Amino acid sequence: MSRDSLYKPRLFIDGVEALQLVSAKYNTTTNNNVSTLSAKINAPDLQESSLYGKKIEFFLNNGSEDGSPLFVGYIRQVQPTESNISINAYDVRTFLTESSKNLNLTDEYNYDGHNLSQFLKSYVEDYINVNETYINVNKFNSTNPPVSLTGLRGDFKPYDILTSNLSKAIDITDIQEPLDYSMSVIEDSIVFLKKKKLDSTPSLVLSKNNGLIDYKYNQRPKKFNANYMNRRLTYGSSPNGVFTIDYEGEDEYPAEQRHMAYIQLVNELQNTQEISVTSSMGHYVGLENIVFLNVEDSNIAGAHRVVSKSITCNKSSISLNLGLNKGLPVLSDYLSQ
Repeated sequence: MSRDSLYKPRLFIDGVEALQLVSAKYNTTTNNNVSTLSAKINAPDLQESSLYGKKIEFFLNNGSEDGSPLFVGYIRQVQPTESNISINAYDVRTFLTESSKNLNLTDEYNYDGHNLSQFLKSYVEDYINVNETYINVNKFNSTNPPVSLTGLRGDFKPYDILTSNLSKAIDITDIQEPLDYSMSVIEDSIVFLKKKKLDSTPSLVLSKNNGLIDYKYNQRPKKFNANYMNRRLTYGSSPNGVFTIDYEGEDEYPAEQRHMAYIQLVNELQNTQEISVTSSMGHYVGLENIVFLNVEDSNIAGAHRVVSKSITCNKSSISLNLGLNKGLPVLSDYLSQ
């Protein structure tokens, strides 16, 4: 898209606009990695030391002036050259991922009685927002079902507590479509995003006549078998092969292990396609939202969840790439052995 009145990206460093913005690239995914912004500024006189650790806000302003920034983060890398300065910034989760302090959870010091949201709020207030508010705790949300940290003992990095336990939050109201969670950010706050059902109203419909520029996809091997407690569970008529998952849960009884292994297997089957879409629409569509592809290729036509987003812009153009996934197994195909 050529640059005209349609968009005007703006970058602010500690509240001051960087008027010499040359280019920027924004990346975000649902795999619990921090979102990033890399930018190039035509301001060689700026000192590297004066930029590191500064708060930045990026407004895409695509079509109209944004009311809130697309990205809020902190500069963690600075690379000056004779003509420009390149910076890399990470979202507010950087304060959790960078922490070198392990939490030693014991019978005396622990987070018994806390769910993930309560743990996150307590940790941020005790260890991060000590002298200044870096992470907004007022927008934290809980998972459904909640995940309790009662009984958790040992040495852990704070972010690992979140990511490892978030995988246990699975809404199985509809066993045919279990909905798990990923972690993301909205401005300066951390949120837990639950997958939307594939039959939800799409946030975006793309076709060759409506925003879709190009697409490509890879088909990963489907995993039809799950091993648990020296048993095997098979999904499908009688698929064979090496494409098997090994479920190692904490459940005490075989029936519980089998149930959780099935949920994991269904989740695996939902994520066998990796679709990359280049589009002129959807710059503000959120992760885990539904995008409907109205294309002739029956392999990917239909509803998909947004699993990644990348936006690149410079003085003359802007481009958008969306990562999508597809797939929903049919429960009637489920057999046990």
